[in-house]
Amino acid sequence: MIEVEALEHGFAERRVLDLPSWRVAAGERCLVVGPSGSGKSTLLHLVAGLVAPRAGVVRIDGQDLSSLSASARDRFRGRTIGLLLQSFHLLDTLSVLDNVRLARRLAGLPEDRARCRQGLEALDVAGLAHARPSTLSHGQAQRVALARAVVNRPKLILADEPTSSLDDESCERVAALVETEAERHGAALVVATHDSRLRARFERHLALRARSTGA
Repeated sequence: MIEVEALEHGFAERRVLDLPSWRVAAGERCLVVGPSGSGKSTLLHLVAGLVAPRAGVVRIDGQDLSSLSASARDRFRGRTIGLLLQSFHLLDTLSVLDNVRLARRLAGLPEDRARCRQGLEALDVAGLAHARPSTLSHGQAQRVALARAVVNRPKLILADEPTSSLDDESCERVAALVETEAERHGAALVVATHDSRLRARFERHLALRARSTGA
């Protein structure tokens, strides 16, 4: 599902990420760990095709992301990858339901209002379908963002720090939700975090280290 080779990225003269090789198989779960500044979020953004690497290759489901135009990469991401980022990026000009529907439209997929509603129901937020995101609690907004991330039945789910700001009970609940949704859709799951509470939930870990010097 994920194939990374000789991946490098940085900002100005500072190298943030240097990953010679990394693989995640279809349906596999992997935890990306490391301190702040180690490149965890950067790695997820590279795998999602949100940014282009300084060097190296990223293949998702056999597709080299660098060979796609920006618009084709956006469509590929929308159809293949479910993103749960630290900022949920819910549009307050749209209702909860329309935020989920937007994910299908941006991926170039046909309207499927029933599937969007089913996704909200699966995460216990169907009653908020007509609410605006600004009226939601943090937990409700996270569930809506997760429903949007999986509405297109992605082959890969990427979650960036989904639990680090939560108490133990909420951490357990959110981790279980993300895992359940990945299993329900048969998706590979990659979670980036410095939250040590998640370590025991994942058999595979990728440990990144912070870099204090330039390239």
